[in-house]
Amino acid sequence: EEIMEILDDSAVVYQIILTKIDKITNLDECKKQTAAKLVNHTASHPSIIGVSSEKNVGIQEVRAEIASFV
Repeated sequence: EEIMEILDDSAVVYQIILTKIDKITNLDECKKQTAAKLVNHTASHPSIIGVSSEKNVGIQEVRAEIASFV
């Protein structure tokens, strides 16, 4: 959260990516709690991406987000 505050103060937009989502038992609840914390962070991107390299989930979504910034 400290890094998010620094990025907010610097007006640097950032994206939250949850890694190892195959290890999370309740992904929806984790995303909900993370989104609740982002409400106070003005520079955060509104969507949260979940990624699992083991199950090949979310990789394309991250690539698409990166491509949209380039």
